[in-house]
Amino acid sequence: MKGTFEAEQALYAFNKECVPRPIAWGTCHNNPTRHFYLCEFVEMKDEIPEPSAWAAAVARLHINSRGKSPSGYFGFPVDTHLADVRIDNSWCSSWRKFWAQQMTGLFIKEEQTNGPNRELAALRQAFFDKAIPRYLGPLESEGRSVIPTLIHSDLWPGNIKPRVCDQSSASVCMFDACAYWGHNEGL
Repeated sequence: MKGTFEAEQALYAFNKECVPRPIAWGTCHNNPTRHFYLCEFVEMKDEIPEPSAWAAAVARLHINSRGKSPSGYFGFPVDTHLADVRIDNSWCSSWRKFWAQQMTGLFIKEEQTNGPNRELAALRQAFFDKAIPRYLGPLESEGRSVIPTLIHSDLWPGNIKPRVCDQSSASVCMFDACAYWGHNEGL
């Protein structure tokens, strides 16, 4: 829940209009294995938002946060979670290295959950040896660089909803961010 709180706080800092204000997180006194996260209540419709509203919210987050990573690197101050999967957000000076770091963690979780798989192991090897260098390498070569931008890494129709009544200039509300500082086109 600390990761959730920190991620939502970061998003709120750069896009107050579209993110419920984080209030607190903690551990339940009567059950130390249960934790909580509290935020402002925002009434939302259980619908997919209009594409232009969704795109505007994401663009505002990226524009407002571009180049403002607290460390200047890719990552996040704390680990976050995609459901029960811990995401290693250790700071990294290279987008390519950071992405490989995150994907390594996801591949490890997959193997822990479902056991070894020869076909997936071959795909994993090709992904790290060929795909990442070919697709991400050019972004940080020959004088090019990627500027860290705060991203919502779990953005899908379940985590961005239209507001019931437009209380601000934003018509959507985004939440459950699993945020980190990354490439503005990364997820």
